[in-house]
Amino acid sequence: MRAFAMAAAGAGVTPWARDFAAEEEDVFHLLAARAPQDGRLSLEACRIFAAQFRERLQDHHDRALAGLGHSCACPFDLQALLPVPAPILGLGARHPDAARWLAAHWGTTELRKSMLHPGKARQRPPATLRYSFFAADTLPRAAVRRLARAWPRLALDLGGAG
Repeated sequence: MRAFAMAAAGAGVTPWARDFAAEEEDVFHLLAARAPQDGRLSLEACRIFAAQFRERLQDHHDRALAGLGHSCACPFDLQALLPVPAPILGLGARHPDAARWLAAHWGTTELRKSMLHPGKARQRPPATLRYSFFAADTLPRAAVRRLARAWPRLALDLGGAG
């Protein structure tokens, strides 16, 4: 049980490849499409805002990636347990092949707000660790099936989630 808890803890980050220039351009186009209608931002202001937004996105992304490999901030991290292979990460989170991989191996695109409830842990059989999380879209049934095979001495359950 302790070994699983240690293996499950990670940074809570999936290190997807990102095209920040394309994201900046998308933000610019969203702003520029509204600029003529509301008249509050010039096209130059839209360009400046989009560049500032990109800088913040990159900074946030870099800080998140800095935790990989040593942060245990996320007690139930699917990337730590069942890592997305580098070729899939290189496609980006929105690529259809990435979505297919996530569906097949995790059963969800991501987990959010993962928590370990330490008051529920018991050392004597039946040993129990209780995690809670929000799934981005569907429950991680595929991940639970794969983890059950990898950790046969543990009983993994998604609770009354149906």
